[in-house]
Formats: sequence, structure tokens, C-alpha cells
Amino acid sequence: MASIGAVLILLPLSGICVTVYAVLTGADIHSYKPTGILLWEAKGDNAQTLAAVAKEFSKRRQAGKLDSATIGRVVDTALAIQGDPDRPWSEDWGDFIEMVNLDGDVTDEQMQRFRNQCVSLACDVRPRIAMGRPLPIKISHEEIRLSSGSMVFAQAFISSAFLDGQPLEPQIVPPGVTDEFSMLNYAIPNQSMGAGFPIWADMVSGDSSPWGMGMTMSMQMGEVPMLGLPDDIAPGDHELRLVLSVRGQEVDMNSGFGWENQSEENDAAQHIVTLTSRFVVTPTDEAGIEVIEPTAELEAEIRDVLSPVSGWVYDAGFGGRQAQISLQGGAVPCGIAFDAFLRVGGKQVALGPVLRAPRSGTAAASPFPPGMMSTDLSASIGKADITDATLVLKPNPALALRTTEITRVYGGEIVIESLEIQDVDFESGVQIDTTDTETDEDDGSGSALGALGRFFLESAKDNEDPEEDE
Repeated sequence: MASIGAVLILLPLSGICVTVYAVLTGADIHSYKPTGILLWEAKGDNAQTLAAVAKEFSKRRQAGKLDSATIGRVVDTALAIQGDPDRPWSEDWGDFIEMVNLDGDVTDEQMQRFRNQCVSLACDVRPRIAMGRPLPIKISHEEIRLSSGSMVFAQAFISSAFLDGQPLEPQIVPPGVTDEFSMLNYAIPNQSMGAGFPIWADMVSGDSSPWGMGMTMSMQMGEVPMLGLPDDIAPGDHELRLVLSVRGQEVDMNSGFGWENQSEENDAAQHIVTLTSRFVVTPTDEAGIEVIEPTAELEAEIRDVLSPVSGWVYDAGFGGRQAQISLQGGAVPCGIAFDAFLRVGGKQVALGPVLRAPRSGTAAASPFPPGMMSTDLSASIGKADITDATLVLKPNPALALRTTEITRVYGGEIVIESLEIQDVDFESGVQIDTTDTETDEDDGSGSALGALGRFFLESAKDNEDPEEDE
């Protein structure tokens, strides 16, 4: 009995000695800890400790010091941390999973769970809406929880919805808009989002993933779903609760990825997420948009953010041509909500809405940096002469009611004349500059086709048949 007591007394002393040794020598204390202690520490919520434990397990795996049973326990621990948004995530856990997966030590079910849990999601709704109006809602990811090199295409579907605790069948009505990156289109009205259409989808990746490197991306005006609310909803405070099922697919740079439909038979595991948002229903005259008085200073700032405005036209077939106008991505000084028009060849054609919230601009929720982003608008112009094209931005505060965040908008009209337009012949690849310039100098900033134009041109070149040129 005395010997057992002595051992129990010496155990904590051994830990103290290891700690002192590590401090004095600069050694990693985790390398001296038994596996059981490391797994116990992994139950905590200290970000630094969790990352250090994950790194230590990777070192031991590379050194061949972990058996299959231990690897399974570590993978389960990593997945438990990943699936809890309240616990700090480190890509080191994801790197461990990816490493042992290459050796066949991770089951298909575990890898699917890893992809399904790849993001922590948030739900934003318009905080105040007028009675009788639908509710704009935006699902976005707050954090990516993957390995450093992972690429996953994730989709979220509504499993169930509740309004003030009562079941709700959310219906898609004419869509809302956002200035953020959007991969979805909610153009089909009167469809239940529970019938298989994802409410959110995005490409997510780790910090070292090649996704997006060197690529150009167009920033179309994104859409957000608008939820139709019950006709008898009362004025006052309300709570919307969404239960989402999240699915992730590994992205193969060669074969890509595929869209899923929840209504199709799919036995794959799902990650269930519950999101809650609150909003206020008010009488119509209390939920309007504040219009900011136009000033020369504000107009100049907005012009500067949107510039340089560039464009291109191409043959759309049947004797008509399509015009594409690109506005640069950037942070606006205040909210903007414009109807955009193109004056060309003696007529004016509608291009569509231009909306931005006063924050980081069109790249706010995009995997691409602002320098690679643009807001692209298009319209059919027939055979109109594009030599003296003019962009007209007319304020339309009502557009902001279709967003989740814009409450104040600039109230002045902005006219941008002498647009730089390029005539593009996709068959020959020739780009004809149709604008008159006073100098041949080009600083490289105003001559861009716009993000979408550059993307399509490069794609067209890549798809050319080399045999046709021989």
C-alpha cells in the first residue's frame, strides 16, 4: 500500500519535471504527453492548446507512432470539434484527417461528415419590414472549418422552418438582392424551398487551397430568397428559426462538382444546423428607406468607387448585340440603390439594379480579392452605335427593401459619360476599341473588359480547337 501511495505522489511531480524541462530547453511539452492526456486536453476550448494537440498528433502519425485504434479516436475527436461552432477550430485537425485519409484510415462516412461540417453558418434577415411585404433572408458562412488545402462545394437546404415557434412553409417570392458573391438564382416564384432547392451554396477552401488562385470572377448582382409571411402576421417583434441540412462535396479541379436537389433520393449523411433571427413587422409608413441628400462630395466618392467603368459588346445572334457594363468593386461611402440604364445609339436600355451596402464592397463574401471583382450588368442593344455610350444611375430607394441590410441610400442621379467600350469578336478573338481617346497611353486600369469579359475571353481561347488552325 505504501508503494502505491508513493507512485501516486510521484505522478504529478513527473509532470512538473517535464514542464520545467520543456521551459528550460524550449522543447514542445506536448511531445512528452501520453495519448490519453492529449485526447483529454482536446475536450477543452483553448484555441492554442487545441492547435498544439492537433500538431502533435500529426507529428506522431508521420513518425509511425499511432496505431489504427488511436487514429480512429483522434479523427472522432477532430470531427467533434469541427461540428461544434462554439469551439475554436484549427486547420491542423483538418490536416490530420486529410493525411490519414490518404493512408485509408478514415471511413467514407467520416470523410462525408468532415465535408458536411465545413462551415459555420449565420442567418441575417431585414430587421424591419412593412406589413404585407416578404422577408429578405441571407445565409452566409462565418467561418470555414476545413484543412489548409481542402476545397469543398457546400449546400444548405431547409429541413424545417418555424415562425414564433409555429411550423412555417417558406415560399419563394420574387427574389431579393445582395451585393455579395452569390451562386444561386431564385427566379422561380411560388416554389417551396423545402422542395429541394438550396437556400445557400458556396465554394469554400482552406488557407492554402489553390481555389481561386489566379482566377477572375464576375460579380453579378447576387440574389437572396424572400420568404412570404402569413397574411395575418401581427405588427411587432417576431422570431424566425430555420433548421438546415448541410452537405459538402469535395471539389476536383479536373471533374468539378455537381448541384444536388434535396428532393432526390440521397442517403448521404447530413449536418443539421439551427439558425435563429429576429425581425420587426411595422405599419407600412414606418419601414421605409432614408434618402441621403445628394452632395458633390458624396457623388465624387461614389464615382471613384465604381470607376473605371468599362464595357464590351458582342454579337448575340439573330442580328442583335449584347452589351456588358462592368462597375469596379469597392467600398461605397453610403448605401446605394440605383436602376442602371445605358444610353446608346439614341435610345436608353435598362441594365438592372446596382446595390451596395456601406462596407467592404462587392467582394464582401467572395473568395476573390476586390481587385479581381466587378459588378457586371448587361442588356440587348440591337444594332445601336456604341461610340458615345453613357451610363445613367437613377436612385430607386425601394430596391433597398429587397436587401437584408441597406437602410439609407444616396438620393442623387449619377451620369457617367464617354464609357470605354470594346467590340469583341469571339470567332476571331479580335477586340476593337470603339472609344475616342486623346492619348495612346494606357495605365492598365481603364482598359479592362471587366471581370466577366476577361473570364469569357480566356475561356473562349482555351476551348479553341487547335486542328481548325492547322
